[in-house]
Amino acid sequence: WMDESMKRFDRLISRALNCSLQQTEYSINA
Repeated sequence: WMDESMKRFDRLISRALNCSLQQTEYSINA
């Protein structure tokens, strides 16, 4: 079960990272 929750956690983190990265790009381009 540990492996499964870690994968889910990884997905959450990468999604959050992608979100903040996109926001950073937007503010740079603006």
